[in-house]
Amino acid sequence: MRLFRDAYYTSTIIPRISLEKWQELDHPDASKLLRERTLELVNLSNYPVDQVDLLQKGEYLIAHDQMLSHR
Repeated sequence: MRLFRDAYYTSTIIPRISLEKWQELDHPDASKLLRERTLELVNLSNYPVDQVDLLQKGEYLIAHDQMLSHR
């Protein structure tokens, strides 16, 4: 318990702010912040080199799973 004041987790999504600051900012919604950060990461990402191969494997697995579930 001695170190609990130093055990802060710093989030890259939700800023660490006081209750007063949160109220001052008109109660920012955590899910909105998460959505904005997710969209930012998606827009900055690059397609993998083997994208076509990955999609084909995924489509095969989905089709195979659907065939098994209809038995």
